[in-house]
Amino acid sequence: MEPALTTVGVELELFVNFRDIANRSGEINNWDNIGDYDRNKHVRNWIAEGLRNRDLKAYVQDEPVGGNFPGWGLGLDFSVTFEKKKEKEVDMEKFYGIEIRSPILPVSIYHTEISKFYNSLTSICDIMIDAECSTHVHIRRGKEWSLDELISISRGIIRDEDEVFKHFPPQRQASDYAKRNRQNCTEPKEVEELLTEINRCSTMAEGRAKLAHLISPSKDFAWNLDNAKDAGKGYGTVEFRLPPGSSDAEGCTKWVSCVIKFVDRWTNQVSID
Repeated sequence: MEPALTTVGVELELFVNFRDIANRSGEINNWDNIGDYDRNKHVRNWIAEGLRNRDLKAYVQDEPVGGNFPGWGLGLDFSVTFEKKKEKEVDMEKFYGIEIRSPILPVSIYHTEISKFYNSLTSICDIMIDAECSTHVHIRRGKEWSLDELISISRGIIRDEDEVFKHFPPQRQASDYAKRNRQNCTEPKEVEELLTEINRCSTMAEGRAKLAHLISPSKDFAWNLDNAKDAGKGYGTVEFRLPPGSSDAEGCTKWVSCVIKFVDRWTNQVSID
């Protein structure tokens, strides 16, 4: 039997300066006074149009609906400011905060598809990254992870937390949106106790939900299992929320590759990367 297909997706929090805004904003009556949310949505519509003109499926959606993700969704995340100005030598450039959600990508093509996306985006926009921005990587094997796989991944999350966190800048380590999964388990004994609790989930009727709550009581942890807590429901993914914003394809695909290697290591399987 062939191994189940591993798929990934990314959420990219970015600030973008749409280069044709001087022309396009003239299409909107009273542009300067319509409010930052409305300006942001117009900009996202213009960017989506530009991406479609470059043969990418792109659409505007404030919040994801359902689990199909038919293309590159241009939405919002309320942790990222709608508008921000960047001082230049002559004037102030305005950047718009957006969250971009990728389609579901088989691991065999994510490099190509993410590179194509960034090439298209940077042909119409300038990108700015700051401490507000992050990159979230979702990964799934088959339709959803099995409980045994989730337990193995969870053990890796707990055991490797210090090693993983040391590779990230201080502002990401301190983020309220990507907290340590064992932040209250500072002593080795406590870590071992948590590992024991993880193992107990294998025999529980509600083991998936118990495990997800144990590892990530809310989505705002470095590793989020909330999407995998109910068998047959939700997106079925494990999400890694710790990476900083990615200004280019190289930075983004680096984090995707790290997540693939992490879950492969802890589930004893090799995905195509």
